[in-house]
Amino acid sequence: MIDWFGPSSIDIETREDVYLVAEAVRGLSVKIRGGTQLDLKVARGSRGVLAVPGRARGELESWQKWAFPLPSMPEGTIGLADWIPVRKVRRIRMFSRAGDAPVEHAQTPSDGAWCAVELTDVSVDDEQWWTLGFEAAGSPGAMRGALDAAVALVFGHRLPDGSELTVADSISYMDWLRTGRPERGRPS
Repeated sequence: MIDWFGPSSIDIETREDVYLVAEAVRGLSVKIRGGTQLDLKVARGSRGVLAVPGRARGELESWQKWAFPLPSMPEGTIGLADWIPVRKVRRIRMFSRAGDAPVEHAQTPSDGAWCAVELTDVSVDDEQWWTLGFEAAGSPGAMRGALDAAVALVFGHRLPDGSELTVADSISYMDWLRTGRPERGRPS
């Protein structure tokens, strides 16, 4: 997967996030990011389906995020049954679009639309998984152009096992954690 994805344009990050999975409320995500930040995300609806014939189909979702710094937390503070720790090794490539071509960046661009593509090696309950995510920001028209350019570049080659990602593979972390990983994904 790493060879297929290509080199990260941003430093590889290793961290543990802890997700609240109690009492599923569809469209709400609560996590403690790396022990230092509380992230709240609310789904703002579907924006259709993104399709790359023969490679991938996935639902485009819109999310709004709020982040709050947390005081340092002692090890083992979060351990309740309603929280699931997720260990991550994140590889990120950052793109914008210049004309019809994707441009890769070593950091998040300070202006204009951009798309971060994240390949993450995830460990949950001693099971290893791969996740692939696209996060775009900017004005709606320009944001879609940055997303399309990044998707075309990333899916320019077939996945290593030749498989195609489907809409059934397109799921938020919260839904994936709440519904059970073996039925909804492919371990690494």
